Amino acid sequence: MIKLKYYLRCLIKIIKYNIGTFILLIVGLSSLLIGINIDEVEVKYRIVKYDKIGNEYLYIIDQMDDGITKYELLVKEKPLIKNPYIDYMISDFATILYIIASISLMLFFILILINICENKFIPADFASILLSKVRIEYENNMYYYFIYNRFIGKDKNKLTNYDIKIIFNILNLNDVLRCPIYKTKGQKREELLSKLKI
Repeated sequence: MIKLKYYLRCLIKIIKYNIGTFILLIVGLSSLLIGINIDEVEVKYRIVKYDKIGNEYLYIIDQMDDGITKYELLVKEKPLIKNPYIDYMISDFATILYIIASISLMLFFILILINICENKFIPADFASILLSKVRIEYENNMYYYFIYNRFIGKDKNKLTNYDIKIIFNILNLNDVLRCPIYKTKGQKREELLSKLKI
């Protein structure tokens, strides 16, 4: 559970550190999902002329578009039964969404590669996430330092987070998980009092 919380906080920190890049990812994926769910548009063509050459059927079809007749050549292996010929095409709105998605996702991957190459993608100091969870206990003229109930060290002086990181060499979660679970006399006393409900 400790690892899950830590990695979730690291992920949140990466997203905050690269907010513009992740906005591109969200725009790209949402455009793609919306575009996929848009129905295709039905287009009707009138068969003007057809001919069979070998095993293929050639059709000249036309479509009225803005008052202009457009002729196209259609090749099929089987003969068409219906006139008009009905085809399905991607709608213009879905095409625009696909273009937005492809540009956004392409920019996302380019920015990720640039940030990784320049060591800017991951914030330099993940130890700050751990050090925000430091608990200090004062007992017998010593300061005891804990992270996630693990004893990371003790010192006669009250230390800053930076000093804790340097002196006790806490750089990542594994450094903390290697430390023993330890309870001070005060913690043991509090546990006993809570069991006795006092």
